[in-house]
Amino acid sequence: MLEPPGATLPPLTSLSNVTNLSALQISKSQQEMLERGLTFIPTPPLPDRDLLRRDIHSYHRRLKILDYFDFNTNCSFIPFISPSNWEPSNQSISQPICEIIKQDLRSFRRLRFSRPKTTRNINNQQQQAINKLKSQHAIIIKPADKGGQIVLQDRTNYILEATRQLTDTSFYRPISEPMYLETQTIVRTLIDEMLEKKHITSKQAHYLYGPDLPRARLFYLLPKIHKPPSQWTVPFVVPTGRPIVSDCGSETYNIAEFIDYYINPLSHTHPSYIKDTYTFVNKLKNLTVPENTFLFSVDVESLYTNIDTTLGIEAVRKALASSPDPSRPDHYILQFLHITLTRNDFLFDTSFFLQTSGCAMGRKYSPAYADIYLADWEHNALLKCPIRPLVYFRYLDDIFGLWDKSETEFLHFIQTLNSHHPRIKLKHTLHPQQVPFLDTIVFFTEAKQGNKSLATKVYFKDTDRHSLLYSTSYHPRHTFTSIIKSQLIRFNRICSFPHDVEEATRILFKALRPRGYSKRFLRSVKAEVSSLLQPGHHSILPVKNKNTNHKLVPFITTFSLQLGPLNQTIKQHFNSTIPLINTPTPFKILFSYRRNKNLGDILVHTALNKTIPTTLDPYFTNHKYISNSRAGAPIWQTFTLLSHNVIYAIQCKLCKSMYIGETGATIKQRLHQHIYHIQKGTNNKLLYTHFASHTIINFSLCGLETNLGWTPQQRRAAERKWICRLSSRSPFGLNDDNPSHPSNPKPHTQPTSISPIPLPQP
Repeated sequence: MLEPPGATLPPLTSLSNVTNLSALQISKSQQEMLERGLTFIPTPPLPDRDLLRRDIHSYHRRLKILDYFDFNTNCSFIPFISPSNWEPSNQSISQPICEIIKQDLRSFRRLRFSRPKTTRNINNQQQQAINKLKSQHAIIIKPADKGGQIVLQDRTNYILEATRQLTDTSFYRPISEPMYLETQTIVRTLIDEMLEKKHITSKQAHYLYGPDLPRARLFYLLPKIHKPPSQWTVPFVVPTGRPIVSDCGSETYNIAEFIDYYINPLSHTHPSYIKDTYTFVNKLKNLTVPENTFLFSVDVESLYTNIDTTLGIEAVRKALASSPDPSRPDHYILQFLHITLTRNDFLFDTSFFLQTSGCAMGRKYSPAYADIYLADWEHNALLKCPIRPLVYFRYLDDIFGLWDKSETEFLHFIQTLNSHHPRIKLKHTLHPQQVPFLDTIVFFTEAKQGNKSLATKVYFKDTDRHSLLYSTSYHPRHTFTSIIKSQLIRFNRICSFPHDVEEATRILFKALRPRGYSKRFLRSVKAEVSSLLQPGHHSILPVKNKNTNHKLVPFITTFSLQLGPLNQTIKQHFNSTIPLINTPTPFKILFSYRRNKNLGDILVHTALNKTIPTTLDPYFTNHKYISNSRAGAPIWQTFTLLSHNVIYAIQCKLCKSMYIGETGATIKQRLHQHIYHIQKGTNNKLLYTHFASHTIINFSLCGLETNLGWTPQQRRAAERKWICRLSSRSPFGLNDDNPSHPSNPKPHTQPTSISPIPLPQP
C-alpha cells in the first residue's frame, strides 16, 4: 500500500535485527513483525473524528489570529511561557476568513469514513502476533543501546541487571518515600522569589511551576548487546544496561529547561568545541601536517556518572562569571542546578531511589553541564602537559587529535591527563594512518613534500544494522524518499572522495533491499541526490524552492489516507480566499502530520509497572450515596485509584465536612498530593488546615463522577455543579470561597517549614 514505487517484498531473512535473550519462543509472525523495527506503524483503524475536529479548530485559530493582527508574523520570542489558548471572536475577524471557516466546517460535517479499500500492511495473524507480544508480561522489549536492534529479555533478568546497578552505593541509595513533592515546594519558593525580584514575569513563573501533579521520574535500561557477551553481567545471558531516567512530566522538568537555556550557550565557548560531524569535517579540510604525525582518539569512561557534583557546580559558576550578563539570574540558576543534582529521585519497579553522585540522569541540561565540566577539567589538565597535541577537538566526551611527537611522549600525555582527577579516566587509540571519530573515519592521504593531508569517510559500526523505516509502514509516501535522500546527502557531506560515497551507498542499499525497497526506487532517489551536486564537487547545492518567500500556515493532523480528499478541499478553500486579502507577504498552507502508534509505542514501556506504589488504600473508598449535614446525592459510578478525569469528594469522618475537587490525573496521584500536604504542613488552604487539627486518620476520599471525554473546562464546570449540589463551599464546607476557574493563576504551595537548600561554598 505505502511501499515505494516498484517495491517487492522478498522473504524476510533471519532475525538479523532482533536479539532474543528471553525464554520465549518467538513465532514466525512475531519474527516478521519485530524484523520490521520499532518505527513500523501498522495500518490504524478509522481516523478519530473528535481529534480531527480539534485539529481543524487549531488551524482555524491560527487563521483568526493572523487575520486579527493583519497577517503580521513579526513577534519577539519570550522563553518559558505556556502556549496561549486565546483566540479572536468571530465578530473581530474579516469576512474572507469567516468564509474559509464556514466552508471547512461544512466539508467536515459531510465527511464520512469507511473501512479502507486498500490492503492493510499486516494480516490478521501478524496483528495477533503483536497482541500476544504486548501481553507477554514476563518479557521486556527494549531497543539496543547501539545499532538499532530489538532486544527481548526475561523480566527477571532485566530486574537483575537494574538491581545490580542500583545497589551500587557509589551512585545510588534507596529511599523510603519519594522526594519530588517536597522538591516541588522548594523549587516553587525560589520561583516566587524570582517573580518578586522581577527576574521573571508572572506568565514565566506560571510555566516554571510545572504540573501541580508531577510524575515520578522513571528509571530504565537499554541493553548493551554490542559488548562482548563474555563480558556481560551474566555471560551470554544478561547484558549490561545503559541507565536512563525519563524526566518528562516531573516537578523540575521545566526548571531543567530553564537551566539549559542559560548554560547551553556557555558550553560552546571552549576552544576545543565541535558542534557536530559536519563542523568537524570542515575543520579538517585543507589541513596539512608533518609526515610523522599520528592520529588519535580518546573516550572519557562513564563521564556522566563520574562528574563530581561540587566541582561541576563550580565549573558552571566559573563559566557564568566568565560571560557576565546583568539580566541573567546567576544565583537562581546555581540554586536550581544544585537542587536538581542533589534531589534526583526516581522510581524503578516498586521502589524509589536517589542518585547520589554524577550528573543527574534525564535532565535536559545534562549534556551542556557535562561539557562545561569537562572543559574546565581539560583546561586545568592540559596546563600540566609540557607537550600538547598539534590539533585537539572534543565533542562532549569524545576527543580527536593529531600528535606530531613520539608514541612514548603520547603515552606520557595520556598518563598526565588520567592523573588529574581520580574519577576521570580515558581510553585512547593512536594510529599512524586512520582512526574512527563520531560517525567518520579520519585518515591520511599520500604525503607530498614532507606533509600529508587529512580526509574523511563514513564510519559504520559493526553493530549498525541500517534498520531504517520499513517500506510498508503507514507513513506519508514522501517520508521514505526523504529518509534515504538525507542519508545519501550525509554520505556526500562526510566523504572526501567519490568512491567512498559509492561504497557507503552500496552498503546502505544492500541493507534496505530486505526491508522492501526496490532497486528501481533506490536508483531514482540516488539520481535525484546526484542532480543536487555541483559538477565535479561533492557539496550540496541549496534546493530551489518556488515558495521560498511564502509564509506557512500549518494544518497539523494525524496521518490518514482517508483524509486526502478533505485536505485537498481545505487547501482549495485557502488558496481561493487568501488572495482576496491584502497580506504583506504571500501565505501558503502546509499539511503536517502526526504519526500513528508504531511498534515501539505498543511494545516498549518506560515504567516496569503501570502504577506508582503508595499506601493510600486506607484513605480511599467507594460510596453509592454521599451526604453531609446539609445535602446528599447518589453516586452512580464505581472508581479505583487508577480512575482519571474525575470529580471527587474528600470528607472528614469526624465532622462530615466536605471538599469537592477535580483532576485530570488519576485519583492515586491526586490523593498522594493531598496526603503529602497534610503530613508536611506545606499548604495553608482550608482543606489542609482542617485536617491538621482533625488529623489525617479522619481523611476519606471517594469518586463522584468521571468522564474520559471531558476537557479541563468541562471538568471544572462539573466540579462547580457538585460544589453547589453538596453545599461544600466555606463556611459550610471545605471549598474556598473562590472556586477554581481556568482564568485563575495556577495554584502553588507556600512552604511554612522548608527553606531552599543552600549552595555549598566554593
